Amino acid sequence: MNELVTNSRGILVPSHQNEKRHLGRNYKIDPIALEQTIESCLTLPTEKLNQLGQSARTWMLENHSQFQDQLAKLLTKLVTPQPSPKQ
Repeated sequence: MNELVTNSRGILVPSHQNEKRHLGRNYKIDPIALEQTIESCLTLPTEKLNQLGQSARTWMLENHSQFQDQLAKLLTKLVTPQPSPKQ
């Protein structure tokens, strides 16, 4: 799920190492970096938190809608009889 969070719609914790894992990546973080990131989140202005939250919600709704559209098209294609190739 790492790819779901960006600076424009969330708070990232710096990673010091990453590795491929199945279809994604695993990111290794330092506990001190995590603590510092959490502390910085606690001091963010409400306006910034609201902006990040709204941006994340907008992205999620658009992504979900696109997924539903693509899935519906694929399923329609799979169940629609295809004409036989001409001989």
